[in-house]
Amino acid sequence: MLTTGKSAPPKEPTYDRILATASAQILKKGIRDTSLADIAKSIKISKGTLYYHFRSKDSLIEEIARKNFEEAAERIVLGLRDLKAKKGSDIVGVTLTALTSEPQNAKLLHFIWLEILTGNRKLGFKIIKIFQQTKDTITTALLPFCKTKEDAQLLSGMIIALAEGINLGDMLGTNELEASEVVKFLKV
Repeated sequence: MLTTGKSAPPKEPTYDRILATASAQILKKGIRDTSLADIAKSIKISKGTLYYHFRSKDSLIEEIARKNFEEAAERIVLGLRDLKAKKGSDIVGVTLTALTSEPQNAKLLHFIWLEILTGNRKLGFKIIKIFQQTKDTITTALLPFCKTKEDAQLLSGMIIALAEGINLGDMLGTNELEASEVVKFLKV
């Protein structure tokens, strides 16, 4: 069967190496000082190969964000699915731990938010859409533990905000407590 149009590039080891290398370089140098040419050179591929997988730096950053958001949401869904108790502190604990257990991912996402806040509106619209999908996934995972969908949405928003504060505090070195210790003090 003959097809027309360009198909999506296959996800393969090169694709994963590009994501891993780009993530590492962003963590080291920030988004603005990370170039596609440096990424390609670092993993010994041509810029053409990199462009085969990602049409622009923004599309690469978008995929890094998507991957990190999806991984966090998956940790939450699995953690809540396996949760036996239905105590509020356990629910918050599982969700908060899933959002704060990967400090490198949190730092990457903060670099991406900073890029958006400093003017990359086009990327911002795409990342906000991905973030909202992740928040919806978290809300759906919390729904069995809440009385209403609105309660699940509020709880999701509060936990995400708390996790972002914890992650930012960890990066700045201002937190006096670990996320697991914060959960002990919650009265849900």
